[in-house]
Amino acid sequence: DYNVTSTTEGKLGDWPMHLPMVDIATIGAGGGSIAWLTQSRNLSLGPHSAGANPGPVCYGLGGAEPTVTDANLVLGRINTSIAGGAVALDIDAARDALQEKIAAPLSLSLEEAASGITMIVNNSMMGAIRNVSVERGYDPREFTLVAFGGAGPMHAAGVAQLLGIPNVVVPRNPGVSSAYGLLVADFKNDYARTFIQKPPDYDLEAMEKVYRELEEEALYWLNQEGLPQQARSLLRSADMRYTHQGFEVATDLKGGSLDEKSIEGLLDEFHRRHKQLFGFSLDQPVEVVTLRVSALGTLGAARMPRLTGKPVPAEKAIKEQRPVFQEQGTPVLCDIFKREMLSPDSVVQGPSILEGMDSTVVINPGWQGRIDEYGNCILQAVPG
Repeated sequence: DYNVTSTTEGKLGDWPMHLPMVDIATIGAGGGSIAWLTQSRNLSLGPHSAGANPGPVCYGLGGAEPTVTDANLVLGRINTSIAGGAVALDIDAARDALQEKIAAPLSLSLEEAASGITMIVNNSMMGAIRNVSVERGYDPREFTLVAFGGAGPMHAAGVAQLLGIPNVVVPRNPGVSSAYGLLVADFKNDYARTFIQKPPDYDLEAMEKVYRELEEEALYWLNQEGLPQQARSLLRSADMRYTHQGFEVATDLKGGSLDEKSIEGLLDEFHRRHKQLFGFSLDQPVEVVTLRVSALGTLGAARMPRLTGKPVPAEKAIKEQRPVFQEQGTPVLCDIFKREMLSPDSVVQGPSILEGMDSTVVINPGWQGRIDEYGNCILQAVPG
């Protein structure tokens, strides 16, 4: 079982949104993020983006500012022909833009400038992950990093190394992971009502009445969506705070109807969550601010197709070799694999690159990639 963490303190851009949403942190570190120099001549990245049109300089669509994609192309991590040969990238234009805008002003080599950009990207992503792990009371070393998107797998091993994360999973088709997730995601809707209750006299009967009214709204929505009874579930929670506190903590309510035992359990869970999030809990009265009901329609686990066909030695999947610059600024001759030709249990040692129709996986020195039975690539640091 798993539970996707949510928050009511999220943001859309610079705007705070006091609505339940998945607890994520977004940063300007995509392939189109623009590298630029500050007034003090420091290398910076984003939040401005070249987007998809005109896109990075190497797209040849009019982009003039060097981006993360341009840096990866210059370093040899991306092929000059991608998407099965359908898209050609202009490496000379990328080099010229990086040289003019970044390398020359900083008196760096072209490769040093490109490596600086990728290092900034990795550290930015590390900071974002810390925001939703360490700062939420979780140790990232106890988790697995999932890398998706067209460019995510190029940076995943570097980010994991910075955080001490031991395993990285790159899905079979990471470039379309978001679209796949949209198709298989469960139904979910949230209902809330501000209903302040001050201790010690919580009106349990009135709170139960509000919960039941919210559940009626939730059940109406589930009926409209046509979800069968066995796929439905309703979850109760409450936003709570210590008296005089200026923010609330979302707290799950276990069990069914409200009574003295369940309200005690709710208070205990609040103290536990507060300590997990902020490192301490207080022996102070607790207020209930908002009552919430989440309506869930479970579609069931998606069935992942297994790889078929006879096992093929990993060496048979090598399409070419090319020099790839590492963060130390030195080129290393790397094997370039056709990812779709790799069989289950194939193991690829880094430094190497797996190329697919929708993404590129970079396996750093000291790391290895293993293909599982579903075609996922499991990246792990090699012991020693």
